[in-house]
Amino acid sequence: MKNLLFFITGTLLLCLAFSTFANSIYQDVCPPPGHVTLTAQTKISASFDWDDCSCGTPKYHIYYVKNGQTGPMFITGNSEITITGLSAGTYQFYFYTQCDGAVSAIIVEEVIM
Repeated sequence: MKNLLFFITGTLLLCLAFSTFANSIYQDVCPPPGHVTLTAQTKISASFDWDDCSCGTPKYHIYYVKNGQTGPMFITGNSEITITGLSAGTYQFYFYTQCDGAVSAIIVEEVIM
């Protein structure tokens, strides 16, 4: 029984260490956009701003989903964007960073138009 408990504990610690190491590398290589904020909204547009990742020359990718349908992908090197041509409904906007061949975690912001 002690051996089984030792094995399970060791395995969990190893998994935790690997997961923490992998997440640390992942975030250091390409951090996600920080503090994504809805800065303006009209009946047909939404403007967002976020903290620059300070990771060289990043490309920020933004897209939205409304009613299960994915909208177009927007790519910018700036830390702000205005998306127009929207209609009434609930949108989930997805933001992520691409830098040095890696991609960041995805940040999701919900907006009701």
